[in-house]
Amino acid sequence: MYSFSDIRQVHLEITERCNAACPQCPRRIDGGAMNPKVTGAELSLGEIRRIMPVEFVRQLSKVYLCGNYGDPAAGADTLEIVRYLRDASPRLRIGIHSNGSLRNEDWWRDLARAIGENGYARFAIDGLEDTNHIYRRNTDWVKIVQNATAYIAAGGRAEWDFIVFAHNEHQLEAARDFSHALGFAAFNVKKTARFLKRDAMAYAAKSPVKSVSGSLVDEIQSPSRAEFRNDFLESLEADRARHSSFDAYLDSREIDCKAVREKSIYISAEGQVLPCCYLAAMLKNPPGDETRQFSQLFDGVAAELSATGNVSVEKIVAGHFFQNQVKDKWQSGGEKLKVCARVCGR
Repeated sequence: MYSFSDIRQVHLEITERCNAACPQCPRRIDGGAMNPKVTGAELSLGEIRRIMPVEFVRQLSKVYLCGNYGDPAAGADTLEIVRYLRDASPRLRIGIHSNGSLRNEDWWRDLARAIGENGYARFAIDGLEDTNHIYRRNTDWVKIVQNATAYIAAGGRAEWDFIVFAHNEHQLEAARDFSHALGFAAFNVKKTARFLKRDAMAYAAKSPVKSVSGSLVDEIQSPSRAEFRNDFLESLEADRARHSSFDAYLDSREIDCKAVREKSIYISAEGQVLPCCYLAAMLKNPPGDETRQFSQLFDGVAAELSATGNVSVEKIVAGHFFQNQVKDKWQSGGEKLKVCARVCGR
């Protein structure tokens, strides 16, 4: 795929802990009971120093803290880890992605100072005071605004990520205006692919919201306006007449690997090193064709991909998994990796 010396970007998942219960997040089952595979793993400052020594950090252009399952603001050592990264490389671009309702204003001020001018914090805010909690369950709107305001006032560059649903699409421009009033530097509209209905090869109109006991308590509706629908799902619906099944559609796609293009790796909260978060998600996401297929590939090599032991990131990237096993599964006519075809296919 690429050599260790080529790597310029690291997606770092500090922790699997999070305060929210978002219905489409695989950390919970439809926003209710916890995913039993999510253990609450977390990387300490000491582990980061060993996994990402100063000389490695200095070759990077960007490190961003964002979770498949956790919110980096929940990590015990997150602030200290950001300071370590900044001290190691003043030119490094550092990003953090959070729902914004964890910690207090002092912590966010300290984070802004630790990141400095070359970096950002992205706040996942899906609506305004009356709608954000519908998807970002268990978050506190007032605290989010206070924390974001403190971060901005301390000199931090803040960005607002807005996932569009039926319940908030009417508020998009009002949220954009509010973000500008607060001092956000960017407003990013996100078109979720989590309404995928594989068997029908189409958009699902709705997604369940469940309680911890598993009972249905609500439903999240997909956007009604086509402009807010995910590009992959739009292309899938347009092409489905030409393919006999979802698997056939995936097999027809040519893979243009984002990790290869960006020369990036992903490090999980358990210290596993993989090309990207999408492959890592196959290890804990709900069972399905994609997860089963990748698990078969992953079985037997887990120890070789763990940087919490005695294996360095350099050795992992130079190994058979990175250099052969993944990319060998990108060709049609065989067992093409479904997750790669879905995420990076065209």
